[in-house]
Amino acid sequence: MPSPEELERARACCPQLAALDGPVDVLVSERAGRHVSRSVRPHLLTGSLPAGALVQLAPGVRSASPLLLCAQMSEGLTHLELVMLLDELCGLYAIDPSVEKGLVQRARPLVTPEKVGVFLDLLGPARGTRPVRRALADICEQAASPMEARLFLRATRGFSQGGYRLGEVVLNSPLELECISAEVRQLRTRKPDLLLLGSRSEPGVRMPFRGIALDYKGRWHDDEDHADEDDLRRNELEAHGYKDYTIRKAQYDDLDFMDGLFSIIRDDLGLAVRRLSRERARLECSARAALWNELERIDTTFVR
Repeated sequence: MPSPEELERARACCPQLAALDGPVDVLVSERAGRHVSRSVRPHLLTGSLPAGALVQLAPGVRSASPLLLCAQMSEGLTHLELVMLLDELCGLYAIDPSVEKGLVQRARPLVTPEKVGVFLDLLGPARGTRPVRRALADICEQAASPMEARLFLRATRGFSQGGYRLGEVVLNSPLELECISAEVRQLRTRKPDLLLLGSRSEPGVRMPFRGIALDYKGRWHDDEDHADEDDLRRNELEAHGYKDYTIRKAQYDDLDFMDGLFSIIRDDLGLAVRRLSRERARLECSARAALWNELERIDTTFVR
């Protein structure tokens, strides 16, 4: 365990550590080192750590890497909280309450699901690895905001888990589309928030479109420049066979609207009409409300 003097020296040479409020969480390798104080909160971690588990912040100061962080935090999080944490690490955004929008963008993900899986294999049967493995089944890649990650969950989870089970969905996947207004042929890259390609496993699926685009329109899209660009983007998608739907927060929160929209999208994707008993319909409706409710209480600081 670091002494108060060692901790002060570490704060002096490490801006990330100096910015922390409250006690510093410290990993210790022996139970004898677990002495809680006002400045330090210890966590026992036995066994050796694989390469990539720690990141050096300053001389003598190392932090848990994003990969190790997931395992360290997993036992204190619900399944969906852990999924959203992994979505953030595998996505193109980071929650940051200190900025106006409550999040910042990044050019590339910190990790990939494959890297998470490999790291868990290297950790072995350590505490916290099992919940992370379960969460990997629900995560998405390349989400540019928490709302995109939430839409992905609602679109892809099974019916009994509150989702609409719409099959294969990719996020921010680049599409090369020909510009509508160009006199000379020009290609423009468009990245729908969610691109739905239908389920390739269901027999008899006939897809009348090249794909279904689903875009979340947050409040930062309200300025004139964003609105003009969104309209052009939508027209280019439609012109090239991609049916584009836009969702606002009020519509996202309206469960009846979302049920109706995803029913239409199922038709667009050529998926079979579902016939449900009253009891089954009631249970699935309750599950959708529960999923929406739990997602709403996770990461509440960003602009939606």
